[in-house]
Amino acid sequence: MRTRKTANVAEILRSVNMKLARSTCSPHMRLGMIAVLETVLHDSGLYAGFGYLSSADMERNGLWAEKPGIRYAYADGSLATAEEWANGRHVPNHLSGEVTQSFPDDSRRYYYVHRAITADYREDDPIV
Repeated sequence: MRTRKTANVAEILRSVNMKLARSTCSPHMRLGMIAVLETVLHDSGLYAGFGYLSSADMERNGLWAEKPGIRYAYADGSLATAEEWANGRHVPNHLSGEVTQSFPDDSRRYYYVHRAITADYREDDPIV
């Protein structure tokens, strides 16, 4: 006889989001977490997409030395914001030209919460 158990998908999502944002393990370990989480979310019909963690997100989590999932920068290496990249804006008097986007660590992600589990997703421990 098979025993069927159910898991709280919202809690799994919250836990993995926290680990992806705060862990100092190797990117390969985080990619393993991502693979399992995406399987759970897709199989349950609760996949809502993901975004990359920025340098500011990493600093907020106390991981200054860790690579972010996404970085926006001017040609001279100075950092830009996502808004500057998306809107094609430039910092006034900035001579470095356009903002470029790079992905230093693809495993630094944040998975969005599907509206069906929003109430169950505990936000009492802010992740980013």
